[in-house]
Amino acid sequence: MAAAAIWWVPVLMAETLFGSAAGGNVAAAVRLVTIALIAIQLGLQVFLPMLAKYRAIDRERFRALVAALAFYSTFVSSVIAVAVVALAEPLARLVFGPGFEASVPLIVIFAVTLVPIGMASAFGYALMAANRSGVYFVLSVTSCLAILVGQFTGMKVTGSPVGLVWGLPFFAFNA
Repeated sequence: MAAAAIWWVPVLMAETLFGSAAGGNVAAAVRLVTIALIAIQLGLQVFLPMLAKYRAIDRERFRALVAALAFYSTFVSSVIAVAVVALAEPLARLVFGPGFEASVPLIVIFAVTLVPIGMASAFGYALMAANRSGVYFVLSVTSCLAILVGQFTGMKVTGSPVGLVWGLPFFAFNA
């Protein structure tokens, strides 16, 4: 629920604060970036059984695997984020057509979130493998609320959906 909220509540906030066109631009950005996020998460999910196995039999190997997974997921997320940022304008035109140019800065903002999400997700999977789902839940809900408060505050202060950038620092805690 928290993951869905951090992607779709900003659409509702932008629409409420600035109208349906702004909500549509935020929704366009969210759609493009969540495609990349899904690819990252599918790649990380493959490692959950291996994490759980090594957590049970070899703690040192578990820690090494978590560190390697954090590095790998941060690196891959960074590469994907750079690609999305570089292709934001042509993707917006190709996928949504003319009239969605205002979504380009929003695509860039959401693409940047892929990096801390990739890093934090590795640690989230480690928490699940270590049977620490309660900690994972609290981190997810708390970071979700912080992200949404940051985004809402940013949009109110800047008077624009680009204020969503104020939520970026809190994505690092979204395990």
